[in-house]
Amino acid sequence: MSAQLHISDCAQQVRLLKQLRRFELLDENRIRELEKELLFNDVPQTVCLKQLVGSRELTSYQINKLLQEEADQLVLGNYLLKKPLGAGGMGEVYLAEHRRMQREVALKVLAPKFVQDEEMRLRFQREIQAIGRLSHPNIVTAFDADESDGSYFLVMEYVAGADLAALVQKNGAMSVSQVMNCILHAAHGLDYAHREGVIHRDIKPQNLLLTRAGQLKILDLGLARLDQKSMPQESLTETGSMMGTVDFMAPEQAMNAHMADARSDIYSLGCTLFYLLTGTTMYSETTLVEKLFAHRDQPIPDLPMETGHPLNAIYQKMVAKNPEDRFQSMHEVVEKIELLIKNQQNSETVLFPGVFQDSDFEPIDRSNNRRQNLKSTRVDHAAKETVKGKASMESTVLIPMLLTYDMSSRNPLGENADLDSNSKLSWLKAGLIGLVMLLVYAGMTGRFFAGREGSPKELPAVMGHVETDRASSADREAIGNGASADFNSRRLGCFNSGK
Repeated sequence: MSAQLHISDCAQQVRLLKQLRRFELLDENRIRELEKELLFNDVPQTVCLKQLVGSRELTSYQINKLLQEEADQLVLGNYLLKKPLGAGGMGEVYLAEHRRMQREVALKVLAPKFVQDEEMRLRFQREIQAIGRLSHPNIVTAFDADESDGSYFLVMEYVAGADLAALVQKNGAMSVSQVMNCILHAAHGLDYAHREGVIHRDIKPQNLLLTRAGQLKILDLGLARLDQKSMPQESLTETGSMMGTVDFMAPEQAMNAHMADARSDIYSLGCTLFYLLTGTTMYSETTLVEKLFAHRDQPIPDLPMETGHPLNAIYQKMVAKNPEDRFQSMHEVVEKIELLIKNQQNSETVLFPGVFQDSDFEPIDRSNNRRQNLKSTRVDHAAKETVKGKASMESTVLIPMLLTYDMSSRNPLGENADLDSNSKLSWLKAGLIGLVMLLVYAGMTGRFFAGREGSPKELPAVMGHVETDRASSADREAIGNGASADFNSRRLGCFNSGK
């Protein structure tokens, strides 16, 4: 019986090694090392596999596929799948690696059940076109799109971090400064997308990813609408359809997805603002229909802050029921939030102290074990901002200020100009002080010469007086040579000449 088990183990090990070679999951030298350990040194297979996971040569997901003899599912074109990152309405997203470039990417694969669905394939193609035409720091970047063995996939930059919904679920509602930063970053990205003719139509906390470096990235353009020039909308049946996430959907978009425009994204971003600041959605109804009517008919709930806070006024205008009553462009939202941030910085202590810490991300994203020093050098001794109800005197800033991407409105030489003016003022003051001292010295010297009866010819005698007072080496030498009488007579002549 034990011999049969040993034969069975050997067969399994051989199949494992064969898969590793066939799909090039490891280099040949490493496979030979495993072959020696498994087949000749009788090292248990489980031990070897744990070593591969521990050394990060393979992931647990890859090991399971190997044991199930499904290693072929790990290879998609030039990419090697490492582990799932999440799932969406059209498919799954994986952490993958380009086999030759050895670059980690996020790879979105259209679900097999939709491959034969023409409308879903067209929708996936539209997402590829939408993200492919956008290049902005606050929008995830697309690298590639392809089809391999009947699988359609989109390759995007891999961003290590956590979406805002996950952060709120873990840490609770965010502070006002955190929310303002996140909304500002998202507004910058959406403003750019709108100017490029792309309407997102599914803005929500789950589609806003915050990186460990403090960058916010907009994800998932699967429901994006392009302008007529890039892709005629008749190619997809949208009239009368409802697309999006109900808790964050504008009333007009719920009635007809084709009616959604930039103002619909503004409404969704306003709903996101409410969620980040409260930890709940704007309306607590349970059924889909109730939520739709609530967004259309119920009063807009206030933000949980003091009456008259300017952020509440911005939020109220973002989520107005009638699109005509909202901000008419995302650029207006950017301007209002930037102005509010500027005013807050001028009137309060610290607007952005310690918003997030590494511990906030750790249970959510463990794929990036590299630590970064994100300590802020800007700490105000009177900081009163709190995180989780505790006063924070140390500032760990993960969200940098992005006031504007229009550099033409800024003066990069402003600070240098201030420094130059201060330097010139300092030199002017020093010059005035020097002039006063010179005048005082000149006046004292004038009074000294005015009391003398001698002519300018006696000036060398005064100079001789100064030299003899300093006991020059020439005078001491004259005294040592026996010329003291002559030396003394010269000294007396000097003093007498001043009477």
